[in-house]
Amino acid sequence: MRNRNLLVFDLDGVIVNNTLKGFEKINKILAELNLPPVSEEFLRKNWGKKWDDMATFICNRQGATEEQLVYFKKRDKEINQGGIFDRRLLNALIALPEFGFLTAVITSRERMDLVKYSREIGLNLNIFHYVQTTDDYHICKPNGDVFEPLLQWAYNLGTLTAKNIAYFGDTIQYDYQAVKDANHRRGHPIKFIGICSGINTYEEFLAAGLKEKEIITSPDALSFYLNRLIQVKVEA
Repeated sequence: MRNRNLLVFDLDGVIVNNTLKGFEKINKILAELNLPPVSEEFLRKNWGKKWDDMATFICNRQGATEEQLVYFKKRDKEINQGGIFDRRLLNALIALPEFGFLTAVITSRERMDLVKYSREIGLNLNIFHYVQTTDDYHICKPNGDVFEPLLQWAYNLGTLTAKNIAYFGDTIQYDYQAVKDANHRRGHPIKFIGICSGINTYEEFLAAGLKEKEIITSPDALSFYLNRLIQVKVEA
């Protein structure tokens, strides 16, 4: 069987356009606690952490008590973050396997949170061949070892090599750094595609070393990118 390609996606800010909604949600909960809001600049600099660590980090910075931290995490699970899930993207993701692509998700969400949120936005996780949450593996981005379970799964298929794998992420500090770390320490030539979700800009991705063709201008443009990949396969 000929080699296949594996496309790996972060969820938040990539598959779902929800970054600004996430910022709003955080400050909504802080307001409920009568704690001061955090700036978008602060959130952009720290976005991409494992969510439990992010919540603790924010609450500690804003002077929350232990009881307020517990409330913050509880309310976060109760409030629907919202966000835009493009149905054109869903159609592209479903079509990819017909043209030799496998798809996967690596997210900093916990498994139960991922399942709940996916139901809220209408995303069937079964369309992906592999899904990895923080409950499935203890190492998180920006540590490049976060890809080890995925790579082992991919190599066991016998039709994939690292050079056929691309990771789509929206942060330089966490997503791109994880790919660079994996490539440097493990010799995995994973490709990286940057998504401009509201965290890092097009210019910042260029400055970080990405080429123009490796940057997607918004999560909403991801479906067009994937459809072009399909079209290339059709024309080959």
